[in-house]
Amino acid sequence: MPDTVISTDHPAVTALVALVASAEVAGELLVSSSRFVDALLDARSEVAPDAVAVVDDALSASAHRSVVPTSEAVELVARITASAAQPTPAV
Repeated sequence: MPDTVISTDHPAVTALVALVASAEVAGELLVSSSRFVDALLDARSEVAPDAVAVVDDALSASAHRSVVPTSEAVELVARITASAAQPTPAV
């Protein structure tokens, strides 16, 4: 998941990426949903308003489960980091 890691001043987003990346590197097939959802909720408070919907989609996909497949968690986090990295248009 190295291509998903972004430079960020947001520790919760960094922690979310680290949680999923460590599971992927360790070869774990599943990520605890409770840990993943907690990390998503923390990250939600730090992302730009445009990225909140992406985090909400990830929460909807994960909250009802006891575990999330690591490959799916990687995809969800990649979407979150991509949307968080998009510059917010100036008004």
